[in-house]
Amino acid sequence: MGQVKILYEQAVLREIEERRFQASIHGIDLSKENKQQNTSTAIEAPKNQSLPIFQDPKEYNHLSTEEKEELTNKMMGHHRKWAEKAL
Repeated sequence: MGQVKILYEQAVLREIEERRFQASIHGIDLSKENKQQNTSTAIEAPKNQSLPIFQDPKEYNHLSTEEKEELTNKMMGHHRKWAEKAL
């Protein structure tokens, strides 16, 4: 079992190196990108971002199927507007 874990870890490291290489080919300076990243988690939205963040699915259990669909459509609408601004 130990060999499988080591092989998996090495495969992941090779994949990371491949992605770094691809980023450098496309002109992305990863050293600059790493400095710009903050320590906040991906769940937390930046303060100036109005994009709604999805919650834990358990928090939506009290909603009916119709309410869930309505909320999903509303959130997707916000996401599409936000994504268009990002371009």
